[in-house]
Amino acid sequence: MTASSGRIGLRLLRQHPVRLVILDYPMPDMNGGAVAREIRRTHPHVPILMLSGQIDVPKRTSSTVDAFVAKGQPPAVLLQHLTVLSDGGTGKRPPGRVAVVAHDMT
Repeated sequence: MTASSGRIGLRLLRQHPVRLVILDYPMPDMNGGAVAREIRRTHPHVPILMLSGQIDVPKRTSSTVDAFVAKGQPPAVLLQHLTVLSDGGTGKRPPGRVAVVAHDMT
């Protein structure tokens, strides 16, 4: 499932079981850091991966997310992080969806 803003993403997180969140940093209405902090407050066990072209995110943000992947890195890097975060490398995926919250995923 996808959301075009942080507020919409947080609303979807409240309405649906989610096993992993992928965030961008620059987004309308709330940046990815604010969204990640709110997810930590309300859903502390949901892993958060930040996928962004902005590599100079504040330390407070990078310490809130579980992994950071810069846009433009090889797809294998993203897939490796997704595998570890979504199932701990066990191959057993917990129930729920992957939520992608970003303004521009290009």
